[in-house]
Amino acid sequence: MKNLYDILPIFFQNLAISIYGFKLRRERHGVEYRRILQDIDLSLSPRDSKLESSIIHFLMEAVHSVPAYGDVLSESSLRDEEEINDVVSILKKFPITDKNKLRENQKFYVSNKLKAKVFINHTSGSTGTPLEITTNALALQFNYAFFHRFLFEVGVSEFERSATFAGRIIVPKKQRSSVFWRKNYAMNTLLLSSYHISKKNAKAYFDALESWKPTYIDSYPSAIYELASLFKELDIKPSVNLKAIVTSSETLFHYQRKLIEEVFDCPVFDHYGCAEQAVVAFQLKSEKNAPYFVPAQYCLVEVLDDSGNPVSPGDEGRLICTNLFNSSMPLIRYDIGDRAILHEYYPGTPFAKNLARISGRVDDVITTIEGVKVGRLDPILKGLKGIKEAQIVQHSFNLIEIRLVLFDGASIDEKKLVGLLRDRVGDSFSIDVEYVKSIPRNKSGKFRSVISKV
Repeated sequence: MKNLYDILPIFFQNLAISIYGFKLRRERHGVEYRRILQDIDLSLSPRDSKLESSIIHFLMEAVHSVPAYGDVLSESSLRDEEEINDVVSILKKFPITDKNKLRENQKFYVSNKLKAKVFINHTSGSTGTPLEITTNALALQFNYAFFHRFLFEVGVSEFERSATFAGRIIVPKKQRSSVFWRKNYAMNTLLLSSYHISKKNAKAYFDALESWKPTYIDSYPSAIYELASLFKELDIKPSVNLKAIVTSSETLFHYQRKLIEEVFDCPVFDHYGCAEQAVVAFQLKSEKNAPYFVPAQYCLVEVLDDSGNPVSPGDEGRLICTNLFNSSMPLIRYDIGDRAILHEYYPGTPFAKNLARISGRVDDVITTIEGVKVGRLDPILKGLKGIKEAQIVQHSFNLIEIRLVLFDGASIDEKKLVGLLRDRVGDSFSIDVEYVKSIPRNKSGKFRSVISKV
């Protein structure tokens, strides 16, 4: 299908994207989505009686339907009726599952009571570790209901005209025109390539935004920051009347927020989530140190030190996340691999209400000889089986190295992997693939998925 898309005229590419967008809109925004959106109450605590009862029911269903949790509770696990009805006591019975354990035993975390059509979300993760997450239509709509509630909180209504910068390849590699965007009419979205932002192309991006007139922009921080930097350097000022810029998928740095807000003259709100649907947290205020709110209806989040104890407000720890709606693959006490600084707990619980800052997802970018900065390269790993870990290293303006750790006995389509990277960085690089036994970690136990030495 991609080969056919690449040879279509831009008009028909827009049509193809819009047809696919209509399919996604039906899947993500169906009847249940509307009900869920109406039921969202951001004021609820995990100790709210109705919510706590719902959470306990979800956890107990996971025990009875997910093989990985089958031994969590025995008859003597909970001492009395008070403990049985206490979400904190029950959750403590579950062991922490890290990415390695999940990756190596994924089928044991899938419910054996699947009743409806399921979807598979592919994610490479911030450490370059591929995962396949099983979800369903209800969970999909639940996830997007919370994203739209976040948009509502920052002043944006459903399906208002938007512009999006992300990791999708929407512009064919051999395209010669300067149209680095496509239109998804079903979602009312202008999709702009993150892989063609440069000083040479900045005016084209500027004109596209001026013509489309979005009411908000959804972007990786690195992409919208790079564009803002170029606009400032070229002394061109956008006149689009934006309500908000929403950033996600990477760490948003203070200096990035400051310049983006200056150039686009609108507030920036950061959003944190994951393909595993294990956690969501978002800023409700556009401020340098605005905390990230964790909605209790979506997930429970613990922030633990390296010994497994809850940290104090102001301290950093591991993010341990419990999904509360994906019955197809409920991830309970899942160590997502990122770290965060705790702001405050929900009263009477060990669960984070607000996070002061989320650490992790800090990657370098690849810089081409033309000055194009290419970030968020982990999509090239999605769907490629056999890869345990991956790291991309730029040694110079003409050499990139891909370091791969494979599962025992596994092999990959090396030509396809190199091709996917070339789709993003162009043909000016030599790309070497090196197979290694391990990739060194930093003190937090993570490694940077992209390193630039230029």
